[in-house]
Formats: sequence, C-alpha cells, structure tokens
Amino acid sequence: MRRSLIVSLVTVALMSMGLTAASAHVEVQLRGYSNKAGDESQIVLRAEHGCMYNNAMYATESLQVVVPNAAGRPKPSYFPGFTATVVDSKSKDSKGVPVSYTVTWKAKNASFAIDGSNFFEVGLLTTWSSAPQKIYMPATQTCTVTKTPSSGMGAMTMNAKDVGKKLYLKWIVTTGATPKDTADTEYGPAPEITTVK
Repeated sequence: MRRSLIVSLVTVALMSMGLTAASAHVEVQLRGYSNKAGDESQIVLRAEHGCMYNNAMYATESLQVVVPNAAGRPKPSYFPGFTATVVDSKSKDSKGVPVSYTVTWKAKNASFAIDGSNFFEVGLLTTWSSAPQKIYMPATQTCTVTKTPSSGMGAMTMNAKDVGKKLYLKWIVTTGATPKDTADTEYGPAPEITTVK
C-alpha cells in the first residue's frame, strides 16, 4: 500500500513538471569524471528511446548535440556503424573562438539506426572553462518513419505517404518555456552539467 502511494505521488509530481513516468530524454552523465572548472573531463550522453509517431516507435538514425565553448572543443567517441563529426559555429566570441560546436553521430545506413526500444550512449572528451557555471547541451535525435517500426501498433494503421517522414526529439529547452509538441517533433529539457570550483 505504502509503495503504491509513493509510486503514485512520484508519478503525479513528474506529470506536474510536464513529464510522465515513461518519458525520457537525452541525459548527460559524468560517471565519476570531473565537473571541476578548468579540468579535462569526459561525459556520456544517453538517448533513452527512439521517436514515436502514430503509436509506433522508430529508430534513431542521428544524434546531434550543440556543445558551448565553456566545455572546450569536444572530441566525440566512436560508435559502431555511425560517423561522428564536429562542426564549429560560425559565431565567434571576442577572442575569435567558436561560441559552440555541433557534434553529430549519424548512422552509416538505415541498418545501423538504433532500434527505438533500445538506448544509445556516446561520449565526449571536454575541457571545462575556468569559470564554474551551468552548461546546457541542446540535443536533437532524428528518426525516419519506415514500413517496419521497432515497436507499437503504428504499422497496422500507417499511411504509405508517411514512409520516409523525418521525426525529431528536440531536447533543447533551457528555460521553463517548452514548445508544444507537434505530430513529428517532441520537445524536452536540454542536457546540462554544472561545473564547480
């Protein structure tokens, strides 16, 4: 009885924050590496599910993360079947350093896409800025509607014109204002790390 009451209270609390117990997002973890300002470190980004569309789950074919220069120029991990790229932003700070870097892991082909019912973990080597701060890393997962979703009942009701449609999970929110989800895009909180002295 007490356990079910606790589970119910946690579910209500999560729902009041705009989340559900089953909802997940791209999260960032240190796993024992340093969050001390000025230190070199390593982080792990985990995408916990694929994209939902018409009651079916589709595989993640790319994960893109925007890393601010407060984390230095990141070095992405290798992930089998994916290519990783780092692109400097065109905007520069007063010292001529890019204000951010876009890191993208992209499946070499559809057979390497991460099944929507599995999770996806990649890493970044970073060097934290010397000033302690909260660092947001907006992330976007991209999926494509296929004839065979990884799970769900959508295949039974799929319209052939939807095959090839791009779906997005945009984990980009850094304030309390979350954009309204659309048929092909879901929004949520951006991954974040707080560095300390």
